[in-house]
Amino acid sequence: MKLEPKDIRIDGTPNAFKRGMKVGTPLCWMTITHQPSMQCVRVLQNENESQHRCRDRAMALLELLMDDFEDTQFIHREQFDGSD
Repeated sequence: MKLEPKDIRIDGTPNAFKRGMKVGTPLCWMTITHQPSMQCVRVLQNENESQHRCRDRAMALLELLMDDFEDTQFIHREQFDGSD
């Protein structure tokens, strides 16, 4: 499924460390929401990964989730159609 940019909301949230001090680039959570269906994917950035790569991973997961969501809706429509 091709997702429209106007239907997508992307949020980046820094990962809060519990204790101690971390040096270097802080990790972040990338949250992508498909607003019409409110389906959401949240991915934690790896240490050696850019935010762009993390966003690409999250978008790929959201596309898979939306494909599964559409397939499930189609199956339910067939079940409640009433045709034998």
